Amino acid sequence: MNSFKYKIHQYSKLDSTNDYALCNRDKLVYGDVVVADIQTNGHGRFNRKWVSSNQNNLYFTIVLGDIDNPQYLPLYTAVVLTRLLDSIGIQAKIKWPNDILIDNKKVAGILVQSVLQNGKNYVVVGIGMNLFLSAEEKLEIAVPVTFLENFVRDFNKNKLLEELLNTFFSGLETLNKEGFLSIKNEYQIKSSLIGEQITVKCSQKEFVGKVIGFSDNGEMLLMDENHTFTINSGEVVKIL
Repeated sequence: MNSFKYKIHQYSKLDSTNDYALCNRDKLVYGDVVVADIQTNGHGRFNRKWVSSNQNNLYFTIVLGDIDNPQYLPLYTAVVLTRLLDSIGIQAKIKWPNDILIDNKKVAGILVQSVLQNGKNYVVVGIGMNLFLSAEEKLEIAVPVTFLENFVRDFNKNKLLEELLNTFFSGLETLNKEGFLSIKNEYQIKSSLIGEQITVKCSQKEFVGKVIGFSDNGEMLLMDENHTFTINSGEVVKIL
């Protein structure tokens, strides 16, 4: 059982928990968790809007500061979220790098951000999870989405957050030491893309290939007719 004692800072409303954590980095330390009932400017990867007007959902940011292997945090956090969902009987998948899907619909997202401070990276991990969504809220979201209440009724928001944080911190030391290898097998099992023919956009280029796995560094391995190549960042824009 994890013995690390994180500290929760609870707010009724923030623009964004990540933005708050980054702007207040001189006041926050490793293990601080910024939680908001509502975000007025929630955002995800590529600065896309994260609808955050429902106070029944989870919106929070974990402050880590300068840590080893921050590049693996999106993948690690995705695994942590699938473990949490497994614990309440929900089988979730990971759409590389870190979208959490149930029945191919997004239920949670992760945004890892950092800023340079005194020559060191100050790293935060933002998480948004849909526990409840109204029909109106679903219409605001550009991608297919779902929420936990569709699949299980008997859960408690605060208990979910506690379990998630305990799991997150309990494996962090191993991640820092071993990198992606500490979660590689689990990540591949949970991947929604292995065996799929996809199009992935990297900067202004698009690559098409079949996903055959992930490297020891967490890169996605694609195979086309001629060769196998690695993708270390980007967005899956199409599953063929």
